[in-house]
Amino acid sequence: MNKTMLRLLPYFLLVVMLAAIGIFLFSRGDNSGGKAKYISGTVELELDGTAYSMVNDILAEEYVGSQVKSVVSATRGEQAGIVKSMGFTLAKLFRVKGDAEGRYLIDNVGRLYARADIAGEVKTLLSSESGFPVSRIVTADHTPETARELTAEDVEMLRALPANGAEVTVTDKSVVTDYSNRREIFAFTEDGLIYKVTMELFRYQNAVYLTTGFSGDKNTMKDQKLTGVKLPDEQQERFAEFWK
Repeated sequence: MNKTMLRLLPYFLLVVMLAAIGIFLFSRGDNSGGKAKYISGTVELELDGTAYSMVNDILAEEYVGSQVKSVVSATRGEQAGIVKSMGFTLAKLFRVKGDAEGRYLIDNVGRLYARADIAGEVKTLLSSESGFPVSRIVTADHTPETARELTAEDVEMLRALPANGAEVTVTDKSVVTDYSNRREIFAFTEDGLIYKVTMELFRYQNAVYLTTGFSGDKNTMKDQKLTGVKLPDEQQERFAEFWK
């Protein structure tokens, strides 16, 4: 071995060591679940011989209220499998909580899949407002799992507010930048497994408002503006309960 090779040997060994560490870090973790593979990009995959097709769009730029992304989603259940390539973990797949029939999968970044034999039907369902007939409002923990159901009359009242009420503009930073002060309303499919955010409420000067607009982003150092319409007086006490 000549002197040049001897000088380069430490660098070569360092590259090999870093590569080994990288493979270990990317491929380690819980390997529970079945064998999974992508069939067509990330749009279609196969798990233990069963084909699934993606039914939501995690890249959609649709927002409700204060930069709350309205993406069709579901709650993760037990891990179902891992998609790997050359030892690298590309995605972890989970069952949807409550889905006893194995119709759906959701991965670690929110891609929702339905079994290929029902995917077309599911996409049609999720593309219509009638596909989400149940509305629930979150409480202080902001999770759809503990959200409380709203009546059809509640939802109708809230939807009619922008056309019937005077809009209020809030620039007070203590209110605008306090995202824990928001209460998102989720719409669920009839079986309660799939949901998306449809509206948002906030409290201001001891009153509850429906968010109708928001300018700025979640960088609280920048100027932000929140607009909303006050709920009817007869609904104030009832909706204030969701902040307790």
